[in-house]
Amino acid sequence: MEHFLIKLGRSRQPTLCESFQLYQYWITSSWVKSIWEKVDNYGYNAVLDNIIDLPFPRVGNKWLMCVLVDLGYNQQELRRMNGVRLHQQVLFLSDVLCVRGKKIDPRVGTMNTVHSHFPCEEPMLEGEGT
Repeated sequence: MEHFLIKLGRSRQPTLCESFQLYQYWITSSWVKSIWEKVDNYGYNAVLDNIIDLPFPRVGNKWLMCVLVDLGYNQQELRRMNGVRLHQQVLFLSDVLCVRGKKIDPRVGTMNTVHSHFPCEEPMLEGEGT
């Protein structure tokens, strides 16, 4: 379940209430993904007990993927950005910003910002996420 939450990168509460149609390409195949598909397909509201404790590292922080969705990126761009986010092992907006939060930290590709154990990210295949 922890890997599911990290790959989705949208909430610390393991909820299967996110839209499967919108975010299915962010998650690799698993039994959790299958359950999520059924829950979304039949219109159920499934909220699980909080399995993972990922407090925001700073006050006023946000999930990076939520910020990118709010900025209006399309589904293909979001899929790619999520792959980059997983590769860089970041979850929160503060993981990529300088201390003052005004610009992207130039050390983003080299620093260790791991809040949890990230799963291995496989390269996207031709036509995947379109």
